[in-house]
Amino acid sequence: MNRFPSRRGAAARSLTFGRLVPAVLALALAACGGGGGSSSVEVLNVSGVAAVGKAIVGGDVAVRCVSGTPQAGVKTGSDGAFRVRLQGAVAPCMVEVSGGKVGSNDGNAPDNTRRLHGYAAAAGVAHATTLSELVLARALGGSPAAAFQAFGAGSAGPAAAAVAAASAYVADQFAALGLARPQGDLLGGAFEVGKGNDLLIDDLNTQLAAIGSDLALLVSAAATQAPWAPLVTERACAPASLAWSRDSHACSAEAGAAASGEVLTLINTLSPNTGTAAFTCTNGQWSAPAAASCDPPPSPCAAQTASWSVNDAACSAPLPQTPSGGSVVADDTTTPLTGSATYSCTNGQWSAPGAVSCSRPDACVGPGCGGDAACTPQSMSWTVNGNVCSASVAATASGGSATAVDGTDPTTGSARYTCSNGSWSAPAEASCNVPADCPAQSLSWTVGANTCSAAVASTASGAAASLSDGSLPTVGAARFSCSNGRWGAASDATCTQPPQGEQTLVLNLQADNGGRWYDYSSNAYAEIGRARTESPAYDGFFCIQPEPGYCTQAGGQAQRGTPVTAFPFKGAWAGFGTVRYDLTGYTGTGAFSAPIRSISGDVAAFAAKESSVLGTAYTTTWGSTSGTVTLQDGRVTAIALSVPVSLGWASTPFGPMVFPGTFVIDNGRFTLKAGLGAAVGSAAAGWDFTGSVTFGQ
Repeated sequence: MNRFPSRRGAAARSLTFGRLVPAVLALALAACGGGGGSSSVEVLNVSGVAAVGKAIVGGDVAVRCVSGTPQAGVKTGSDGAFRVRLQGAVAPCMVEVSGGKVGSNDGNAPDNTRRLHGYAAAAGVAHATTLSELVLARALGGSPAAAFQAFGAGSAGPAAAAVAAASAYVADQFAALGLARPQGDLLGGAFEVGKGNDLLIDDLNTQLAAIGSDLALLVSAAATQAPWAPLVTERACAPASLAWSRDSHACSAEAGAAASGEVLTLINTLSPNTGTAAFTCTNGQWSAPAAASCDPPPSPCAAQTASWSVNDAACSAPLPQTPSGGSVVADDTTTPLTGSATYSCTNGQWSAPGAVSCSRPDACVGPGCGGDAACTPQSMSWTVNGNVCSASVAATASGGSATAVDGTDPTTGSARYTCSNGSWSAPAEASCNVPADCPAQSLSWTVGANTCSAAVASTASGAAASLSDGSLPTVGAARFSCSNGRWGAASDATCTQPPQGEQTLVLNLQADNGGRWYDYSSNAYAEIGRARTESPAYDGFFCIQPEPGYCTQAGGQAQRGTPVTAFPFKGAWAGFGTVRYDLTGYTGTGAFSAPIRSISGDVAAFAAKESSVLGTAYTTTWGSTSGTVTLQDGRVTAIALSVPVSLGWASTPFGPMVFPGTFVIDNGRFTLKAGLGAAVGSAAAGWDFTGSVTFGQ
């Protein structure tokens, strides 16, 4: 309940306080003749208004200054005004107003339950209002009540800059709530109950009452400079499965998120019943269902034999079982009488026959035959309440009747026509209505194990709406058609759950001919694409300046130019390694750039070897990876990365040998370079490769 109801227009007594006026009484000091003298005690006056949207009447006023005895015992007047006279006190001072009544001293007036505070840097005006409480909470960075209790000798009070910043903060928060900004000095400026800033306090009280809270909520927020709007604004309702029942029949539907005050009309999705219900969101809570319906599906009409007659001619024919809302034409094709009639099924009941005919095939009908003329097929139109419908009627014998049914938008209805000697009568039992629009609501659809949902706007009957759910964890699209206020089942529906989090991509490399591994100590290298026809088993590797022990074939030392036997690799580096990339936030469609988190791979299997001459305990060490994997509509289309890499052996004849380099992938090409540029004869190795990149998930 709002303890501070609005009273704009009330003929309340008002009091205005102007700018701060020093109220310090001058000290008179006179020295005459031989040294006599006299002095007076300094007096400090503090005055103001106590108000919370209405005046606080009969409230207790207490004042504490940095010097002097704390004062109490003063009461606020009927207009909330107070004035305290302090002897021997020195500013600055703080004021506290507590107790009393809100608005008047009437016994029915609500009690004031708050302690409000004011501040005066010098003698003058110090209001105790909702506004001063909020400004002081921000300027002090804490509770004004706690500051008042501790105020005394050594207290300095808030700096002028802090008060100015706090006043601006309070004004900004009022504006964020859609209220006018308070004007002037909020601690000691002009203040009149029932006008100006006091009316803004009324508006703030109204918003706080709407959420069942009070000023304490905002004082706590001001102390930490927190925004007010998220605290005061009513909460939205989260998506939920809502259920209702009627006559022991159960219905339910999924409600999407809704703002407080919003009403959603839901259509039952629980088979086989049909129904609707309206739910209202109020401050984060869904209401009980309103305007609810929940009915079992209408019954079909049973198969039976129908009979009808025209001018004493009787016909009959079988009717099949027909769902409610359907219609069938019964045809009697047995002689001597033949004819037809249309029957409609409504919740298990067959209608009276319409568009009937029944006669002898060889009978004479019309003028000169001794009988009345039949009516010919015709397109009919009829108007009900300004709505126009049209439909055709079949040929009908004189005396018979036919029902025209218009089942197409923008209007639907029916009318009965009677045939009299070749002429159709005016329409009877006519109806013609504009089909109802389908309501705006949240619709959901399921594909496999995935469920998507999206909001749909109000849509005219006969129209369709295409919906798209782009919010994770599922995304998809569907099309819904509206028919006379009811949404149909989803069509053209998709709903998938795109992968999220870290994924793995396998790197396959094809090194170019000319790529080399170097051993600078022996001035030897292995090169891709340098073949020797006499040694096809070693195709792709060539050794110059051979050294015994690792450039040696069986049977003796290799000669200059013979194939290398030390390195078991060629250009195809299938399964070279993997990269881990992050798909967090990926929706599965369109272009997406995923950051690469790490790379793994071992050069040893493709461009190195362990031996007693070269070294043992070969290592490939990757540094911090920078790069992205690009996807288009769920398919990886490109990769770009650059990562430091160190290659070498933990143990060699020269001690540990590790050579830094870089591994780069860009535009479908890779570059691996490490340890290059060493002098021939030095204890060093090098790698210099380029080539193409393919990848698989």
